Amino acid sequence: MTGSQALEAVRRPGGGLVTEDVAAAIVRFVAGGAEIVNAEVEPSLLSLICRELNDKRIAEGRAEISLDLLAGSHATILAEFYERALADQPAALRRVIEDELLTESGYRENIAEERIVSLFGTAGAAPGTLPLLVNRRLLRIEERLDVRRVELTHDVLCAVVKASRDLRHEREARDRTERLLSEQRDRELAARQALKRARRIAAGCAALALFAVIALAVAFVSLHRAHRAELAAQESRAAAETARSHAEHLLGYLTEDFTVELAGFGTLGLIKQLGERETQYYDSLPPSLQTTDTVRSAALAQVHFGVAQQQAFDLKGARTSLTNAVTTLQQLRDKGDTSEETAIALGIGLAALADVNDRFGTNATRVQQYNDRAEPLLRSYVDAPNPSVAIRRAYAEVALSVGSYESGEKALALFARAKRELESIGALKLTDLPASADYATVLSFESTELWRQGKIDELKKVSEQGMQLADDILAQRPGHIVALQARAALNLLGSSPAHEDLRIGDSAEFVKRSLEDGLLLLRLDPANLDTRGSTAFAAAVLAGDYEQLGSPRDARASLRQSLKLLLAGGQVAANQGDYITARYASIARIDADLGERDAAEATMKEAELMLAEVQAALGNDSLKSSIAKCALSNARARLDLFDGEFKQAAAVAQPTLSAYLTLKEYGHVGATIGCPSDAALIIGNAELMLGNYAAAKSALASAVPVAAAGSDWTSRNYHASLVVLQSIAMSRLGQTSEARALLTPVFDWQRARFARNHDDARQRLDYASALYALALTDAAHRSDSLNQAAAIIAALPAEMRALKSTRMWKDRVQVERGRTAAS
Repeated sequence: MTGSQALEAVRRPGGGLVTEDVAAAIVRFVAGGAEIVNAEVEPSLLSLICRELNDKRIAEGRAEISLDLLAGSHATILAEFYERALADQPAALRRVIEDELLTESGYRENIAEERIVSLFGTAGAAPGTLPLLVNRRLLRIEERLDVRRVELTHDVLCAVVKASRDLRHEREARDRTERLLSEQRDRELAARQALKRARRIAAGCAALALFAVIALAVAFVSLHRAHRAELAAQESRAAAETARSHAEHLLGYLTEDFTVELAGFGTLGLIKQLGERETQYYDSLPPSLQTTDTVRSAALAQVHFGVAQQQAFDLKGARTSLTNAVTTLQQLRDKGDTSEETAIALGIGLAALADVNDRFGTNATRVQQYNDRAEPLLRSYVDAPNPSVAIRRAYAEVALSVGSYESGEKALALFARAKRELESIGALKLTDLPASADYATVLSFESTELWRQGKIDELKKVSEQGMQLADDILAQRPGHIVALQARAALNLLGSSPAHEDLRIGDSAEFVKRSLEDGLLLLRLDPANLDTRGSTAFAAAVLAGDYEQLGSPRDARASLRQSLKLLLAGGQVAANQGDYITARYASIARIDADLGERDAAEATMKEAELMLAEVQAALGNDSLKSSIAKCALSNARARLDLFDGEFKQAAAVAQPTLSAYLTLKEYGHVGATIGCPSDAALIIGNAELMLGNYAAAKSALASAVPVAAAGSDWTSRNYHASLVVLQSIAMSRLGQTSEARALLTPVFDWQRARFARNHDDARQRLDYASALYALALTDAAHRSDSLNQAAAIIAALPAEMRALKSTRMWKDRVQVERGRTAAS
């Protein structure tokens, strides 16, 4: 009915119960606040409100319905009406109504009758539920373009339905959090039980090792006695040789087959200890007792010992052990030893030696030479008829290691071969859990390569497969170290599709799960520095997500967590010093951006101490020292920029830009792209603030090609930021047409990303800066572009708006808007 009809309907039967003003207020309320002349009123709701008001009047003993009675009752009346309408319906039906018939912001939504009937059925509602709710005046059906569509009866119900939905979402979030906490407690309990089981196994293994050492000692004594005793020498020697052979076979089992199983429990210390004891035994044998089998076994023990040293970041010890082992094994091969045992040990040793040399920062050519020998050697065995399980397992390990140093299709082909061999020994059927865990690890490396190639859809499929496989392994054997390592890596990589889709909150959830697995791994195996480094990296990635979400304080907390993890590992200067310095530099940058200069200076002092340690450990000109020095220099320059010391900022950053533009070795993104790009951005901003537009243009133009050479997300963002600032400098120099041509591709890219942006506050600021740059090249649309940029900045999270880096762009836009208005 119309507003006038509704007013008449209230006044006529109400008689003296309502005044003119109260009747009008009732009608406006039922009409959702519309004025009487424009109101459309649902009769059933009007009747409901009037009845409820009258009942309340009677209960309170009033002579008439007053405005205060209406004001205190209308929300309760509608809420009770909503609850009564759904009281006898399944809970899932409420979810359908609240989630489907109400927009996220709380407005009515209409959907096809056919679909709502289907949804009701899925929710467990009876077949006649829709007509029932229509009769109860909660829903109504209208025909629009010959399609029957269902919606809430009136807008006035929206607030009640939204309140119910918000309360339900809050309750579900609380339940979900409690469930996650419960699952985490269950996982930790399972991990503790697995750790206890691993310790029992380790104790048994240690007993076996002790027995082996005792047996070896007895055998050794017997052999010497056999040499000294001429009587029964032949019998004594045979017995001693038998004892020695049995003992060596036992040690061989402990360092080969049993090590494969122990890897799942993360007993790195025990594996290293066993390898060390076996190596010491073979070293103590006199030349007269060393046979070909003994030499091979000794080299094999050195390989296992070297790999354990590598994982514990004893790189010098690992290089010595592996070099000696590889030399010995190659000599055996040169003398005609084509046994699988020698090939496996040599292949694994060469691949491990490549990795150790890479960590030392050795020339990439030497690393490649080791890899080029390792994979073809074992491939010749797996391609032969009926290869053994041991050779297939070893080949998969080596193909994975070698593939991690390749790129493109060559890397993917090696990962495919590794997966094929692991599948052949039961990896996907979970009949060989070590193979299954190795398969999940291969999938994590494959995901990394797909990310590098920008194949996000394939990455999503591979990472999901890997996480499911890791979950299946952990369901059978909770606390399995290799499966946990793979799942942590896969969750970290699984964040990439969400990140690429500008769903940074979703990305952060993946990273949190990776970090959770990493922290659990460190509780199970605290000596594993590889795990410590990857977990620290996950914390740093989470910090990046927080920055993009506009939460710099959360980002700083995650960086501090990353730093704490790295510092707790020991031997940090040589192994992780460049990363530690970079973490300090990032924390100092956020401190300064938040206006906390004293905290920034304190952090910088700690960073300078770490840089000195890196330089003392590795030399001033080493790659790690260079990267650490770059991070520190750029952080110092940015602190000056935030303090308004623009000349000083440019002066500090200029040497970094000049030095790192020519740094091409090793292919480290931080050195070849990040360092010069960051320095150029600092100089460009500083020179723009000083009005030195030609200097700004020159510095920025020198770094643009460097960033353009990268293909990853970080490089693309650096390139876009550099181009935006360069176009601003060119516009200020009067080169507006050239600036527009340079800016247009970047602006179109940022505009497309902005259109599909879900929660990336950093990208919104980047788009606002691109709008500002565009405004300088387009006088006709300058005002619109600047107004849009100002609106975007004003809508950023409050914590982000307070940053000095954000205020710099806000001030630029505001000043230019003033100039535009004045002209």
